[in-house]
Order: sequence, then structure tokens, then C-alpha cells
Amino acid sequence: IARVVLEGRARTLPRPVTAPKRRLGHSLALGTACVALLAFSLSSDDTFPVFARAFDLHPETAVATTRPEVGLLVLVDPSQVPAAARALERRGMRASFVVATMPRPGLMSALQPYGDDAIPQLDSRAFVHWVGAKRELRQVATAVGYGKHYRYVSGDGFSLGEYVLAHSAGGLPVGPAVTITGPATQKLAAGQLVQVRLAGPQSTWAPTLDALASDCQAARLHTLSARQLLVSSGDRSSDQLAASG
Repeated sequence: IARVVLEGRARTLPRPVTAPKRRLGHSLALGTACVALLAFSLSSDDTFPVFARAFDLHPETAVATTRPEVGLLVLVDPSQVPAAARALERRGMRASFVVATMPRPGLMSALQPYGDDAIPQLDSRAFVHWVGAKRELRQVATAVGYGKHYRYVSGDGFSLGEYVLAHSAGGLPVGPAVTITGPATQKLAAGQLVQVRLAGPQSTWAPTLDALASDCQAARLHTLSARQLLVSSGDRSSDQLAASG
């Protein structure tokens, strides 16, 4: 009986894991970890500054110029763009309006008399919707008058994945050297890209825009649209075509 019991136990002992199986398990674990690390690197805005420093990927925030000019970016609700263009024109300023989605029909034609234009913005949710966002960014760039290569405004929390997405669609990022959200005095310098956020009803914009006009006057600077400043500085990273609407 003891012999039978021992033989039964011997038959039920687990087989030792062979070396090839161990190597396969380690390879799978390492591969999974690498994929997870890559996904984190692409989607996290914490890792982009590391890659940006190493490979000079930072959004361009200023250009080299001898002219007393700054490039203006304006963030405003799409329905208020015409009113903002008029408010800027009264102060002798021109701007690039930042658009994250397809511009409304006729918007580009409405901006032309004021000397304004538009520039696409990469949606901060773009990496989640990779294929659709890439196509939409390309369509918006074409609609505002860019060719195969274009500039776009990087959103808040910019990640490496978003940079790769936009670059694969022909885009290179720009961003503000100075962001203005209210009437506080700002020190401006020639060649900077200056971003103004206009929130709330039109009746509340005057203090912010008047302060910007005063800051420019104090520094003896003129405002161009951000796109105009880039082109005047010899930017070769964007093709200019006629806007589609």
C-alpha cells in the first residue's frame, strides 16, 4: 500500500519549468512593461519636457527679429471671434485667432478685412482619439489657409504623443511667451508670441485689450498676427495657401 501511495504522489508532482519557458515568461513580462512605459511616455505631459530638452521639441514662443513687432494669439469663444476682431481693429492690433475645431463658414473671409487670420490648436484630448484627431487637425489647418506643413498652438498639458500625432500630420507647435488674462501690466519684447484670453461678455474685454495696447505702446511695439510674425521672420515650417472660407 505504501508503495502505491508513493507512486501516486510521484505522478502528481509538478514538472519543473524549463529554461526556454522561463525566458519566454521573462520576455513577455519585459515586453508588457515596455509597452506600458511607452504608453505612459506618449500620453503623459510629465514626460514631454524631458524629451523636449533632449531633442529640442519645445513649442516656438518667439522669433529672432530686428523689427519692433510681437505676434498676437487670441483665445475666445468661436461665436465671439468677429466681435473680438473689431475690438482689436479699433486699437490698431491684428491677431491669429486660435481654433480647435473647423471654423464656421465665412469666418476666414470675415477676418481678412481686419488683417487677422486663424491658427489651429491641438485638442488636449487628441491622443485618446488618435486617428480622428489627426484627420481633424489636418482639416482645420487646410481650412485656415495652411498647406502641407503648418503651425499649430499646443494646448495645456502637451504630451509627447500629441507632438508625434501632430508632426505626422505636418504640424509644428508654437506657444505663448506671455499669456494675458486681465489688465495687469506685462513686459513685452520684440519677437514674442503673446496670447490673450478673452472670456465672458464683450463688455468686459476693454480693460484687458486697453492694457495690452498700453504695454505695446510703452515698449514701442506693433502687433501682428502670430502667423504674420512667423512668416516675416522667415519661417519655413509652414506653407501658406488661401483659406477655404
